[in-house]
Amino acid sequence: MRVFMALLKLNIKTLIQYKASFLISMIGDPVILLINIANFTAIYAYNKSAYILGYNLSQMIWYFAGITLIWYLIWNSTDNNISTKIISGDLSVTLLKPVSLFLFEFANALSLRLVALFLEFLPSIILYSIFFFPEFLTLNSLLKFLLTAVLSFILYFLINYLIGLSAFNIKSNYSLQSIKIVLISLTAGAFIPLDFFPLWVRTIAGLLPFQYLFYWPLQIFLNKDIVKGILPFLKIIGFQLFWIISLFILCRLLWKLVLKRYCAAGG
Repeated sequence: MRVFMALLKLNIKTLIQYKASFLISMIGDPVILLINIANFTAIYAYNKSAYILGYNLSQMIWYFAGITLIWYLIWNSTDNNISTKIISGDLSVTLLKPVSLFLFEFANALSLRLVALFLEFLPSIILYSIFFFPEFLTLNSLLKFLLTAVLSFILYFLINYLIGLSAFNIKSNYSLQSIKIVLISLTAGAFIPLDFFPLWVRTIAGLLPFQYLFYWPLQIFLNKDIVKGILPFLKIIGFQLFWIISLFILCRLLWKLVLKRYCAAGG
């Protein structure tokens, strides 16, 4: 807990130091929202249809706004952090600390997202609602969304941690980080909704954990008919927990393997 509180204070101070970047984000994101409002309003008017692939205008606009909101809640750079520590040799110092690398990185990621929850997520969703109110949103769907977003955070952390462990063998895992972003964009619905992709892409996405980072939490946030009711919600939660448990076990096994082979400069 002391490690977590120390990291929380450090990340708050870091955000304050980079307040200019924070303010630019607060200004830039609403601008993107306004552009999406104009674009999709024109698209729906041109098609003379209230729905496109099951999304009404409000849901479509908020889907893309929701991508940004989820990034606020789950983003972490654990994969890059581990790679940087290995390349610089700082990992040896980390391994001597009374806290494991896994718990240290998790505490760091969690503290970052708690800061982002109050300083990025909440201000953004309030500001977005002023520009374009989400009439589809209910308290029930919002609470369900936040629960799935918490599990998305854990899932994304584990994915990044696994990629970070690859640096024990390849040192710089930048290429794997790039592949991860491409996969998330295509199979998680973090670029456009999966509904817009052909069946074979959606089939592949169904075999991977990435869709539970964005697509399904956003379906809950948008209060889509496909996720209404307790059973669809439990199914989504169940798959998120399945992937979390599976990846956690894989992390533990891989950690024991790479630690045996790790040798820092000087022995």
